[in-house]
Amino acid sequence: MKEYLATLFGVCLLSAIVRAVTPESATKKYIEILCSLCVVAAIVLPIIKQISDYNGVDGLFEEFDYESYDYEEIYNSYIIDENIKMAQETLARELENKFGADSGSIGVRLITEIIDGEIKTRLVKVILSAKAIAISPQEIENYIAQRLNCECQIIYDSIDE
Repeated sequence: MKEYLATLFGVCLLSAIVRAVTPESATKKYIEILCSLCVVAAIVLPIIKQISDYNGVDGLFEEFDYESYDYEEIYNSYIIDENIKMAQETLARELENKFGADSGSIGVRLITEIIDGEIKTRLVKVILSAKAIAISPQEIENYIAQRLNCECQIIYDSIDE
């Protein structure tokens, strides 16, 4: 800390001397700016060094192994997840329209698996809220079986918003 204060005092003193001996000219304002930047650097650089040493910022990017990340797999996984979400929402709205249920009264959860690079729906879980409880579960199961050729499970949601 003593070194830091001594350095800061030295830079400020040197800056003041340079400003005092600089003659009045068009370049004086540029010299004053340069002196001010030196003072700011003397203040800021040790602080940045302390922060970087404390947090290990200098080695942050060296420690991360970019080569081992399979970005294509991450991207494909994201795309698959988003497509499944869209399919769930679309199927829920389709069931609401088909069976005359209130908007938001039917939820859908698709259980999928990837077989030979294709997404296959293995199970459709249909969540019926209290507003859609009058719909026949057998009709929904038959519709899902015809539409998606997979098993359907009906779940009654006891919490209705």
